Amino acid sequence: MTAITRARSFVLAAALAGTVWGTIPLAQTVGHDHAAQAPQSAPGASTAHQKMMADKAAADRTLDDLVLRMNTATGTAKVDAIAAVVNELVATHKRMGDMMKMDEAMKEKMGGGMGMPKK
Repeated sequence: MTAITRARSFVLAAALAGTVWGTIPLAQTVGHDHAAQAPQSAPGASTAHQKMMADKAAADRTLDDLVLRMNTATGTAKVDAIAAVVNELVATHKRMGDMMKMDEAMKEKMGGGMGMPKK
């Protein structure tokens, strides 16, 4: 590993640690009740939309549990807990991107995407 690669790795790790540890006080003081906060599907909403909302609420609960473990962990267990939170955030971000791509593809099929009518 070259000195530049080590320096880049260190900067990335420091930035990530600063971001995660900078949010710890906020995460410790802000309580979330995702069941109460989750928007309810409209009565005529599709089954797919209802499933999406249930999946989002479950993902939020999972993330909340991981953050709680991270906030209470110490020593090397804290590093493992931070990694678990970051991995879950990345997985959630990727799932969200995939859903957006599918939504955009569906809009294109139906006559236009990104709010623009098809020509």
